[in-house]
Amino acid sequence: LLMFSFCFVSYSSYAQDKMDAKEDPIKDQFVKTYAWTKTHFENKSEPPVSIKQMKTAEGHEYVLVESESSKILYDTSGKKYCSDHSELSCVEFYKLSDGDLTWKKS
Repeated sequence: LLMFSFCFVSYSSYAQDKMDAKEDPIKDQFVKTYAWTKTHFENKSEPPVSIKQMKTAEGHEYVLVESESSKILYDTSGKKYCSDHSELSCVEFYKLSDGDLTWKKS
């Protein structure tokens, strides 16, 4: 009986870990498409409130990472491209539109 309880608890913990790993398919798609976004999702000091794939009219892709205090635009390799400030909106300046992926903190 003790062995059964241990196996059940272990399996339940394993199943919960698997469910936690798959609970956010959009986040998973971001990490699959742009591996470097994983560090942003794991950032505990300044967690993102949204991460968006952005595109130019010509089809160039960027990723916009927004936290409570900043909006930073990255190229697809994860290199910082532009930061918003009081005088500049990167999205407006580069005339970007939303891409196919948008993640928002729930």
